[in-house]
Amino acid sequence: DFMANLSISSLIFDPTDSDVIYAGTGEGTFNIDNVRGLGIFKSTDKGGSWQSLTNTADNFDFYWVNRLTISSDASRVFAATHTGIWYSNDGGTIWTLASSGRTYDVDVNPNDDSKLVAGRRGSAFYSTDSGITWNQANGLSIATSSRVEIAYARSNPDIVYVSADNNSGEIWKSTDGGQNYSLI
Repeated sequence: DFMANLSISSLIFDPTDSDVIYAGTGEGTFNIDNVRGLGIFKSTDKGGSWQSLTNTADNFDFYWVNRLTISSDASRVFAATHTGIWYSNDGGTIWTLASSGRTYDVDVNPNDDSKLVAGRRGSAFYSTDSGITWNQANGLSIATSSRVEIAYARSNPDIVYVSADNNSGEIWKSTDGGQNYSLI
């Protein structure tokens, strides 16, 4: 109740320290009653207090943080924002833009921190170098304005699912870690 912004779109816990929580703010799906966020916040006391990591009063890149994810060793935090995929190697102090373009979702492979997938407007992307560079996935045939959400299958991370806001909703499946998809 006492955070600087209550439009929280994503929460993640540090897998190596349960006292550390990250919160991404802003409703980035741009519905008619969306609320702008104030960036990314971090708590080191289980949510008792929060500090702003991105000072978004003047930082347009973090007005809408759609999803956060973190590597299994907590060495890298990722943010899917309306301007792209950002990462931090130092717990959120410094953020680097890895790929530009409105991004709705980002996920780290549960068995291999060097592999990631992301859902972007009308497309899906993958990274095989810990999120430094991103490549567009093949096989998806969806409208360029469609919202794309993405997730690894926990039972087999070679399987990745895409939910696309296309033709009243579609599910696509990859069996090669998010590089190629087919409609299911």
